[in-house]
Amino acid sequence: MVYCQNCGEKLNDDVIFCSRCGTKVNTTSSAVKSNIDSIRSVKRPDSLSLIAIIDVIFGAFALFFSILMISSFPGVLSGTPPLSYMYGGYHMAMGPLMLDFINIMMYLMFFGGIISGIPMVIAGFGLWNLQSWGRILHVIGWIPVLLFFPLGTIVGILLIWAVFTSEITSIFERTRINQTT
Repeated sequence: MVYCQNCGEKLNDDVIFCSRCGTKVNTTSSAVKSNIDSIRSVKRPDSLSLIAIIDVIFGAFALFFSILMISSFPGVLSGTPPLSYMYGGYHMAMGPLMLDFINIMMYLMFFGGIISGIPMVIAGFGLWNLQSWGRILHVIGWIPVLLFFPLGTIVGILLIWAVFTSEITSIFERTRINQTT
């Protein structure tokens, strides 16, 4: 029920003007207020808070590591193999295949840090604020980490699975319903 702000008459929810005094009734403010209150009443589970914090920390670390690689090996972006700066090209202790393998791994770590770090940081803030797009970015950010077998694979699978548990899925479903009503 809605009440007229001018005369206090009890009115139906769907009326636009008060039947007693003719004043325009402001029904949207009470609907918006109840919607905001229902969204605020959804409590973020501790597990989701932990996942959001992990995303921000791990994403920031990945970005920092990638920036550190750019400053340490300036040729990474131009296509020059990183280890050629360290050893002046071919090194006697390592064969050319081993040197190529290490260079490829360094490229993967650099680009993987950029590709996974940016979505992870943004996803952490989205998950913290119970935004459904945060789960999508969370998965996108952790997919490259799956390539770092075995630890990255185990941690990545667990963190991707964690945002699709029934508890967290129900939280996002409730906030989605509250935001559309």
